[in-house]
Amino acid sequence: GLQAVFRIRRKAGQALDRFIASDQTDTVSAILPGPDALRELRRKHPRTRWRPVPLRLVKYAHGGTEYILGTTLLDRQRYSIQDLSNLYHARWGIEELYKVSKQFLEVDQFHGRTESLVLQELFAHFNLIAITRSFTNRDAALCQALGPADAKPPPQANFKHSLAVVSRHLEALLLRHTEFVRETVTRIAECVAIGRRRPRPNRSYPRRSKQPAPKWSRRKQVPA
Repeated sequence: GLQAVFRIRRKAGQALDRFIASDQTDTVSAILPGPDALRELRRKHPRTRWRPVPLRLVKYAHGGTEYILGTTLLDRQRYSIQDLSNLYHARWGIEELYKVSKQFLEVDQFHGRTESLVLQELFAHFNLIAITRSFTNRDAALCQALGPADAKPPPQANFKHSLAVVSRHLEALLLRHTEFVRETVTRIAECVAIGRRRPRPNRSYPRRSKQPAPKWSRRKQVPA
């Protein structure tokens, strides 16, 4: 019962490949699993009748890159291509949270062995990010109020650096007397401002799968 918006890759199906090669920008296509997948589904569920699923396909350009999206939001009057584009690109904030959680804080390295301890670590993890984000948001508002000295975008606080600063002062922030907490907050804000950097627009990285290769997959021949 959930709606979806996702990017379409090439060679994902004949109907999708036909849309990618065509001049169409917005259409609804009936999608069925491939012959092998459909045969396997029918073997496992012989009494189930498999019907095509209507999938809306849209195509647009953004930042010099062509995007092809699939979505279950079929109403074109209610959901324009621009709306779908904004929704898809809004995932960047979620991707940034994944990066912070996995690479910077290694949230998946749990120390507890019970459900309650794992939840405790997750709540502590999100609280640390929220506290740090409050300092970086404050610094961003300060930079916005001062205004840029040139036409370039204003500098932004480095979030990895800010996480290290808050982690270093976390004990003092939670346990010290009120007057010292104010001093600690001021010190954190100053250290966050030190880590500012200019934003890097139009960053792009190749899409690489993190899935491990099959153990018995056939190795490619390396030319001599």
